[in-house]
Amino acid sequence: MNSWSVSALNLSGNKFKQQLETIVFSTWTKELDLSNNELFGTIPKNIPIKNKIDLSNNQISGTVPDLDIRTLNYLYLANNQITAINNEFKPSLYTLDLSGNKLTSLPTLNIFTLLLSNNQITGFNLPKFPLIKTLDLSHNKLTNIPTAIFSLSSLTYLNLSGNPITSGTLPSQLTTWKNVQVLELPGLGLSGTITQLEDLKALTSLNLSNNKLIGTIPSLTYRKNAMVTINLSNNLLTGIMPPDWSEKFDKIQVLNLSNNKITGTMPKTFASSSLREIDFSHNQFTSVSFPVISALKKLDLSFNDVSSSSLSLTGLNSDIRHLGLAGLKFSGTIPKNFSFYKNLTHLDLSHNLFNGDVPRNFFFMEAIQHLDLSFNKFTGTLPYGFVTMESLTYLNLQNNSYEGILYSDFFGALDNLETLDLSGNNWTQCSMNPPAKTSKLVSCNLGGSFWQGCSSPLHDICSMIYNNTCLPKSGFYGKLCFPCPNCVEPARCSDGYNHNGTCLTVPSACSLVNCEGPCEVKGDVGICTCPAPAQLQADGSCLCPPGYFKNKIGGSCTACSAVKGCASVLECSSPYDSKCSECLSGLYLDEGNTTCGVCEAIIGCASPVTCTSKNNTQCSRCIDERYLFNQTQCILCTPIAGCSSSISCTDANSSKCKKCLDGRYLKDENLCEPCSGIDGCTSPITCNNSLTSTCTSCIAGRFLSLDNSLCLTCPPITNCISVVECSSASSLHCQNCSFGYHLVKSLSGGNDSCVLNSHCSFTEWSNWSNCYACEGSTNVRQRDISPLNKALPNICVSDLTESKPCGFPCLNLVIETGDAALLYLSQNLQKYDWLQEQMGNLTIINITVTSSELTILARDASNKRQVTEGSCENGITQHLTNIVAETMNEILPNLKENELDGPSITQISGGCAVTISVIPKTPDSEKASSTLGMIIGGVIGGLFFLLAIALVVFWKFYYQQKLSLSNLPYDVRWFYEQYYKHPSSWKKEGSGGVAFYHKIVMKGSEHWDRLSLIFDKFCQGRDIIIHDAYAIYNPSLVSACVTQLQIMEQRMQSNPEIFKKKTYILEDQGEFRAWTFEQFQKRANECNWNQPNTPVILPAIHGTDFHIAWKICATGFANLSSLDDGFFGKGIYFTTYALYALPYFAKKERPAIIISFILPGNPFPVVENPNLKGSKVGTAIVSGYNSHYVKTLASGYPPPAPQENGLFDEIVVPQEAQIMPVFLLRLDTRNLASLHDRMDRVVLQRQDDDDSLVSLSSTLL
Repeated sequence: MNSWSVSALNLSGNKFKQQLETIVFSTWTKELDLSNNELFGTIPKNIPIKNKIDLSNNQISGTVPDLDIRTLNYLYLANNQITAINNEFKPSLYTLDLSGNKLTSLPTLNIFTLLLSNNQITGFNLPKFPLIKTLDLSHNKLTNIPTAIFSLSSLTYLNLSGNPITSGTLPSQLTTWKNVQVLELPGLGLSGTITQLEDLKALTSLNLSNNKLIGTIPSLTYRKNAMVTINLSNNLLTGIMPPDWSEKFDKIQVLNLSNNKITGTMPKTFASSSLREIDFSHNQFTSVSFPVISALKKLDLSFNDVSSSSLSLTGLNSDIRHLGLAGLKFSGTIPKNFSFYKNLTHLDLSHNLFNGDVPRNFFFMEAIQHLDLSFNKFTGTLPYGFVTMESLTYLNLQNNSYEGILYSDFFGALDNLETLDLSGNNWTQCSMNPPAKTSKLVSCNLGGSFWQGCSSPLHDICSMIYNNTCLPKSGFYGKLCFPCPNCVEPARCSDGYNHNGTCLTVPSACSLVNCEGPCEVKGDVGICTCPAPAQLQADGSCLCPPGYFKNKIGGSCTACSAVKGCASVLECSSPYDSKCSECLSGLYLDEGNTTCGVCEAIIGCASPVTCTSKNNTQCSRCIDERYLFNQTQCILCTPIAGCSSSISCTDANSSKCKKCLDGRYLKDENLCEPCSGIDGCTSPITCNNSLTSTCTSCIAGRFLSLDNSLCLTCPPITNCISVVECSSASSLHCQNCSFGYHLVKSLSGGNDSCVLNSHCSFTEWSNWSNCYACEGSTNVRQRDISPLNKALPNICVSDLTESKPCGFPCLNLVIETGDAALLYLSQNLQKYDWLQEQMGNLTIINITVTSSELTILARDASNKRQVTEGSCENGITQHLTNIVAETMNEILPNLKENELDGPSITQISGGCAVTISVIPKTPDSEKASSTLGMIIGGVIGGLFFLLAIALVVFWKFYYQQKLSLSNLPYDVRWFYEQYYKHPSSWKKEGSGGVAFYHKIVMKGSEHWDRLSLIFDKFCQGRDIIIHDAYAIYNPSLVSACVTQLQIMEQRMQSNPEIFKKKTYILEDQGEFRAWTFEQFQKRANECNWNQPNTPVILPAIHGTDFHIAWKICATGFANLSSLDDGFFGKGIYFTTYALYALPYFAKKERPAIIISFILPGNPFPVVENPNLKGSKVGTAIVSGYNSHYVKTLASGYPPPAPQENGLFDEIVVPQEAQIMPVFLLRLDTRNLASLHDRMDRVVLQRQDDDDSLVSLSSTLL
């Protein structure tokens, strides 16, 4: 066999049979696997493999030479015939596996992992191994624990099981193992106390079972967050179990204290939610209880010193698989609710005082395989319900008070039964036909004298049983004859045979031949025959082929009873003694060669397992990310923090990674070191070492250096209030300018700038601006002439607009008196034609002014005639009056009260006159003053009337809305009260019932700080970059939500039990639902405004496109689309985790998030997977509850059981009145793609009114 020129060569599991010295190895090969072949000879010294050699499971003998390889890391030589290692062996290995050889001693080795199990080692000088971390000496010939072993200060794993150590104490020197994590010392005859364990600070797994240890159990509280397995069974330990074990061991999975002398009470609760096995049997606990642990699969409390009465299953995990309650003095009847435990396979209720009948529901346990009800006081006839328990392999009803007849059909129905014990009861009769022998029954004890056990083959060869005597079936001639009860004279062997109880004479021709099988008469000759498949022999006998046995009568052959899993031809002498010589792969032969048992599974084994008994299963190869330990375990490779590829290893200390996560670099194949940080970088940082960190994108306000190693700060843009963005120092970009400035984008790749506004306002994009909005000396109206103009409505950009003079008076803040006001009005009203343009058919004839009066003469131009009587009261002239009044209020804001009267309209010759006049001063009101004007009393009556109406409307809207906010907690209403405190900084969108108010939230403001507390901290959105943040206030939505809050408060106060009902605990998975509700309560408690007796208010995320989000802020969620038939119910979906919502907005053209305060009320906890039976897909909110709450994984599905980490949530509310929008965030898209990859999953889609939106569990999130 020649080697190939490849870096890694795997030829394991073939049947290569060649001398190892004759193989030619390639110098290019780094890893070679020739395990599980038939190679023989010795190992050559010059194998040029550089990293890994696997020659395990061959026939290699001799000595391991001093391999001339200094780069070799892994050498696997397990299960060969090697007797020694050369004393000059020098390779510095991570792992050396010599288990299953014939070693008696070892030279000095520089090594980390040493596997020596199943050798003949009696002792050696362990200090020769100063670097060793993993040491397996199990199944050798050590007669004591070598004292030198305690010098191994780096040791993390030690296994000494299976050695002939029969006495000694637990050494005090084990306290030197400061790093040991796994300690396996079972069955070594150790005595003394175990207080030394307190000093093993790194311990995670402890097995001291089957020793002679005494004293009390140490607390080990320093390992409260690390202990996974504790097995102290079969010792002589006393005292109580340390309370800290149940209260603080939050990672423990297996706890076995059986067969000791432990006293006290059993804990009712355990801190660990991962605890899957508890065995406290055969101790002296004075009380027992069922801990509420969803992961618990095995619980054995048998034979403790309790004084129990009736048995209650309250608190017992519904998914329990193994339950031992023997010898606990339970009395009364068996509980009916055993039928709830659908997965229970092993139940032991023996040695109690149960009486009466077994309830019918008890037989509904479909999975039960092992059932022991022996040594109780059950009475009556044998319940037929046992027949329905088809999975039974073991049934023990020994020593009860059953009576009556045993019927054969009872046994025939239990096809899987292997062990049956009905002895010690009061059976009175057996049915005439024996029970049908099942193919699996190997042990049977019925008791009584009417039947001699189940092993007799009577039912296969007899037609009936009479007085314990077998009567033959009809149709057989031959040597055996039996009494015939119906014959006048009993037949004798010489002259007759029994045929169905009738005495018949053998035909004369057949009497002359000696046939074992039937005799056929042909002519006058008797011819012997044999029933198939038997073959006739020359002497008249019948020979059965392999796999059959010969019946005692008639020469017939019956097939041996099948032995499940047998790979060889069976041998038997009856239907019940079948023997097998070889089982199929994965099975083993029992001691009697009668059954093929299943080898115990090895988790993570990739090869077929082999075993010679149930408990010595071996594996030859593990799946990826596990390593083979002692051929009996596939242990997970030690994790490498930050590794993104699969991890390979050969032991606990040889983990290797191929690729690290972004932001880390691979060092020595076993470390993923963090790249050096780059301040301001938003992309994943990449590097090859600690000095080469590079970035691809920076946060807003920074740009990449030429070598991509720094995020430099963008230079400022004067009057820019948003974060300045740039790709270089000469390409600066702004999003928002200070008030009074507008943004001018650079068209040539240069810098943006903020230019002073011309302060004109467009009513619509293509219409002229209103002149009365001008300020200062700007006397022009403008309009947008470019469809690309993205300026806000209060910005005029000169190169994108056109303008013309409007002649309208601009604001004059100096004028305070009436006479100055008349002069200013007359000058501006006569400029240009702005007033005439707004009048339509009403023609302005002239405008005159005196020192005390201003008159505007107008007439109707539509009929080309003079104004007649009464025509001045029509709508057209009234419109003129309103325009004049509005103009006065706009351009003369500081005009004092009681200065002017009017405007008023009267009919005069030639038209209608609109008059404004100065109010005369009375002597008492005159004051000496050198200022511009005297205080003029009064304003026009019509203005007062309009003002009164405005005040009423203003009070109704402003104060009633403001008063309704007082029902909200302070930290919630603060956000909406800002509108009333600073209304001028808010802008209104829409009108009437679809109006809402918004303003830009500036960084550094208190508003921004409060937004950060909600979004960054509570919603955990700190990795998402906000482009713009808008504060939102929709009075109608807030008012409806406040009303809903008051309704919830009234219901909570009037009937708290109904409002806070928890009927879900009575449903399927009630414990899981209770845990889910606890998670909701924990989330609510993170908001300090939520108090125990008030409805919960939660900030929640809803992600979508910015255009849709704007509509939601205006019209609410209900008007956008109908409620969706989502994964977890029909309603509007939210989450309190920003990252969880990424799949629903990250890929939008204009990604946005709405943050709302929602009222979940009393939520129903949902735990159903939407793809499984009983899901909540499309169902209404559960009656009596206000919402649905779900804990989810990143995949979007609930976890299969409660867990602590990696959780998010979804909240489904049925109505819009439970929602108050508070912020609208427009998001920066630069890092959303990388964030989205972390949370990507399959989601449902829906069609909204205006856009196709991807939605969380089928709605916008």
